[in-house]
Amino acid sequence: MTKTEQHSEKVALFRFTVISSLLPETAGTPEYRLELRRLIEKSWEIPGTNRTRVAPQTIRDWLRRYRTGECLDSLRPKLRQDSGKRRLLSVAATETLLRVKRQQPKLSVRQAIDRARQTEGMPQGERLPHTTVYRLFRDEGLMKPAPQTPPDRRKFSYRYAGELWMSNVLHGPKVPDGRQRKRKTYLLALLDDATRVIPYAEFAFGEKTVNFLPVLNTALAQRGIPERL
Repeated sequence: MTKTEQHSEKVALFRFTVISSLLPETAGTPEYRLELRRLIEKSWEIPGTNRTRVAPQTIRDWLRRYRTGECLDSLRPKLRQDSGKRRLLSVAATETLLRVKRQQPKLSVRQAIDRARQTEGMPQGERLPHTTVYRLFRDEGLMKPAPQTPPDRRKFSYRYAGELWMSNVLHGPKVPDGRQRKRKTYLLALLDDATRVIPYAEFAFGEKTVNFLPVLNTALAQRGIPERL
């Protein structure tokens, strides 16, 4: 048996080891999803590569091939058209690209390639086709958009009470105005920027200056004069 045949058999056996626990399960069931998650989170010793994780789509592909062929040969690596030629990505290039992408997940494929070329350990002059690098990142689950951190709305402009008051208006319900009709109301409020304390708030039938001044006067009488308004 040649080295190529030995490697092919070793790869097929490894792939069968990965999918064997999924063969009795039906796709889509809770048991199937739970076992698939366990497999993709597990660290493996994958023949011929330093990678340790197997992507979910890769596992599904191996399952489909085995169930279609019903034999171990169906899991053997497909012969490359460029067999005997230098592989598109060397082990060193693969490791460097994955390290760069994992350290900076927001980098695009092109940016990751450019950064990898400047990284120590990247073979000089090696071709890094965009589509090949994209597939590498995709198979490793690195092409998912990074979760965005929501802005911290607890931070305010000023640190101490009284440094800044802000005014705000909330549209309220319609109520009788004492003249046999209903009118819309407005909640006029002042808010301390640092502490979020409300110096004063009051409902009015408008939101103009003439409606706001009584609210301001009461707030000043109760809380003192702020540095900024």
